[in-house]
Amino acid sequence: PADTGDSIGVVFANGANMDGEETQGNVGGDTTAAQIRDARLDQKVKAIVLSVNSPGGSVTASEVIRSELAAARAAGKPVVVSMGVMASSGGYLISTPANYIVANPSTLS
Repeated sequence: PADTGDSIGVVFANGANMDGEETQGNVGGDTTAAQIRDARLDQKVKAIVLSVNSPGGSVTASEVIRSELAAARAAGKPVVVSMGVMASSGGYLISTPANYIVANPSTLS
């Protein structure tokens, strides 16, 4: 098959959701939203996968991420959330705009 240059954007949300920029071991609301926005605006990205392993955290950070993921879906990009060990509270909230959510039977959500 011919290489079309198309891709899938993968964004990781591993750790507690915190306001602002990402720090070691935490999910920065602004950083993660910017990564999702970049994938949404990139015409070569045909779908977005958000990998979530988060106990939650800041409501504000969670809403910033959720809102950007909703914008990606509204723009016509398929959105898939892959839940890891935990997607609780704000970790679950950021997942709600997805077209599809995939979780293990043992995922704490």
